[in-house]
Amino acid sequence: MDFRLDGETLALVRLDVDLGPEVYLRYPDSDRSNLTLSPDGTRLVFVSGQTYGRLYARRLDQPKANELRGTEGATNPFFSPDGHWVGFSTFYANKLNKVSVEGGAVVPLADLPSVAGKGSWGADGNIIFSVNNGLVRVGASGTVPTRVLDQTPGEVGFDDPRVLPGGKAVLFVDRPLDANSASIDVFSFADRRRKTLVRGGTSPRYLPTGHLVYTVQGTLFAIPFDVGRLETTGTAVPILDDLAYDPTTGVADVCSAETGTLVYRRGSGVAGPRVRAIQWVDGVGKKEPLRAKPGAYSYLRLSPDGKQLSFVLTEGTNTDVWVYDPQRDAMTRLTFGGSDYRSPIWTPDGRYIVFGTFTGGMFWVRADGAGQLHPLTQGHDGQEPYSITRDGKWLAYMNWSSGNGQIWALALDERDEQLKVGKPEQFLKSKSNDNYPAFSPDGHWLAYTSNESGKYEEYVQSFPPPAYGLGGKWQISHSGGGGKPFWSRNGREVFYLAISGDQLMGVNYSVNGGSFVAEKPRVWIEDLGGRDLDLAPDGKRVAVLVPVDTPEAQRSAHEVTFLFNFFDELRRRVPVGK
Repeated sequence: MDFRLDGETLALVRLDVDLGPEVYLRYPDSDRSNLTLSPDGTRLVFVSGQTYGRLYARRLDQPKANELRGTEGATNPFFSPDGHWVGFSTFYANKLNKVSVEGGAVVPLADLPSVAGKGSWGADGNIIFSVNNGLVRVGASGTVPTRVLDQTPGEVGFDDPRVLPGGKAVLFVDRPLDANSASIDVFSFADRRRKTLVRGGTSPRYLPTGHLVYTVQGTLFAIPFDVGRLETTGTAVPILDDLAYDPTTGVADVCSAETGTLVYRRGSGVAGPRVRAIQWVDGVGKKEPLRAKPGAYSYLRLSPDGKQLSFVLTEGTNTDVWVYDPQRDAMTRLTFGGSDYRSPIWTPDGRYIVFGTFTGGMFWVRADGAGQLHPLTQGHDGQEPYSITRDGKWLAYMNWSSGNGQIWALALDERDEQLKVGKPEQFLKSKSNDNYPAFSPDGHWLAYTSNESGKYEEYVQSFPPPAYGLGGKWQISHSGGGGKPFWSRNGREVFYLAISGDQLMGVNYSVNGGSFVAEKPRVWIEDLGGRDLDLAPDGKRVAVLVPVDTPEAQRSAHEVTFLFNFFDELRRRVPVGK
C-alpha cells in the first residue's frame, strides 16, 4: 500500500491492527518468525495457533484471514519474489514446503538434513535455508538440498538468511548462545568470502532504500549498505524502540514490502521467555496450583518421591537450575550465572540432579544445594539428559552434534558420593531427528520420538538393543506424536503429547515374550494447558507449566503495527548519500 502521489514524500503513518481474538501469534516464540508481508504489500501471512500453528493469509483490503489448509505445524513463512507462493518449514519434520497464497495443496520441496530454520527466496528461483549446522540451497521447484556454508567448530548456529538483490550474496545471523554476541554476516556465493557487517545485531533486512536494518534487543537500527561492495557505510541510527523481542535469541518479528510498508509486533521491550505458573492437572482436567507464583520456568521435572520439583528458571540473562519444595514453599538454587543450562533430571534416589547444555556437555550437582557443580561429560556438542533407569545404571540423553537429535546412552555409577560415567554408546544411528528417550520402569524398553516417517511419531525399542542390531521396534502413536513420552510406574501405560491440540495421550501395553504389545492410543487428559510437564509418582495427575500472559502479551498475540511510508521516513532520517 503506497500513499505516494507523483513522487511526493509523505509522512510516516502508523496503524495498530487487531487481527482478531481468535488469532494467536505464538507469543513469544523465541527463534521463529510468525509474520511475512507480500512484496507488493497487499497480503499478510502469519502463523496462528496455541501449540502447533497453521498459516493464514489476509488481504489487507479484506476483513478476515483465510486458513491455508494443510499447513499444520508451519513455522517461519516467507514469500516468493512474485508474491504467489509462501515457503515455510514444518515444526515437527525436517521439511521445506510451499503453498499458494490463494490456498490449495501444499507442495513439498525438500527433506532437509537437520532441524529446519528460516528461508529466503531469491529472484533466481533458489531458496537459501538455515539448518542446524549451516546454510543450504533448495530449488523453488524442489531439489535435493546442496550445502552453501557450513559452520566451523565452535559456532552454534546460523539463522535468518536474506538473499541480496542480484542473488550473488546472502545476509545471515551467526548466532551464539549469548544473543548480545550475535553478528550479522554476509557471504558471497562467487568467491565464498564471508565477513561480519554488524556485531550484536539480529533480524537483518536489506531494503530497496539502500539500507541494512536490524534489531538489537527491542530497537530497530538502520545503516547505509552498499550492496555492490557488500559493505556498510556511515553510522547506524536507531529508528524504532518498541519492538517485542526474545532476550535469549534477540529475535524480533519484523517484515517489510517493496512498497515501503513495515510490519512488526510491538512490545515494551522483552517479549520472552514466556512466564508460566505450575499446576496440577488430573485425568478429568481438574487444575489446582502447585506453585502459583509465575516465572520463566522451563524443563519441569518431579523428584522420584513427587515431593519436589526441578526446573530451569530464566531471570534476565541468567538461566539456572532450581529445586522447589511445595510443602515449605522454598526455592533452592543449584547453579549461578548460567546461560545455557537445560533439561535437569533426578537420579532415582533423589540425591542428584543431572542437566545438560547446548554446547558444553552435561553436569551434575547435589539436589539439596550442597557441594559444587561437577562435569559429567565434556565436549562441544549439545547434550540433554532425559531419563535414568530405576536402578540408576543407565542414563539416556539427546546429542545434537549432527544438527538432528540422536539418542545416546551412558553407563552411570555412584562411587564415594561422585557420579561416574562409562563410554557413551549411540542407541540409534539414523538420519532422522530422534529425541526424548524414556526408560520403562523395568529398564528393558526405551520410548522415544522420531520423524523418520516424515512426521513425528512415538516408538518403543528394547534396551539395550541386541548386539546384532536386529531388535524389534514398535510404533505406538497412530496419527502423530508430540514427543515427551513417559511411563507410569505400574508398568502398564506409556504416555505422550499429541502432535496437535493440548492433549496427553495414553497407551496401555503388555509384554509377550520379547514383543511389546501396545493398545490403541486414547486421550487421557483433554486440556493440559501447557506442554512442559511430568507425571506424578501415583500416576493420577501431571505437573504442568501453564502460560500466564500479561495483558500486553495477550494483545501482542493478535495485534501488529503497520508503518506506511516507512521508506520515506528512513531516507529522511538516515541519508544514504551519493
